[in-house]
Amino acid sequence: MALSKETARKIIEAVTIDTECQNAIEPNPTLQKIGGMLNPTTGFLLEFSHLAGSVRNAAMMLQGKYVGDKEFDEKICLGIALVTFKAILKAIKQGKLPEIHTASSIHRVHWGIHHEATWIRMKDDSEYVFDWHATLKMRDPAISKAEDWLIAKTAINFVLFSGFK
Repeated sequence: MALSKETARKIIEAVTIDTECQNAIEPNPTLQKIGGMLNPTTGFLLEFSHLAGSVRNAAMMLQGKYVGDKEFDEKICLGIALVTFKAILKAIKQGKLPEIHTASSIHRVHWGIHHEATWIRMKDDSEYVFDWHATLKMRDPAISKAEDWLIAKTAINFVLFSGFK
């Protein structure tokens, strides 16, 4: 039971309706302001290059926010992974995601940079990663097979995703 477009859509829906997820992922006025200053396509480029969260982190640090600041902690990858996997677990318990066995966060270190995202285990034990921090778009996370995400192999935005085989 590989991850299908429909199952990915249901996972995203569980996150999209959750208020804590909405607050952690969007709105991102800091990023919108930076994008507006650079050019109209900057937000699009950051979303598809999967750098949106990193740019927002840098912008928050330039504003003097760091680990320990509530807003910073909620909006970095750790905070986003925490609220998204909780929303997915809630949907599993409500019977809305029968294909999913469980969800949690997953951690990697690539080029010395620590990153956290949302890990999904399907009923057939296949594993996938949804990275909302990469795109900062509720309905367009970057999606990877877990083994690819761990080595920072290119992910695909949900809007382009057709499912894994």
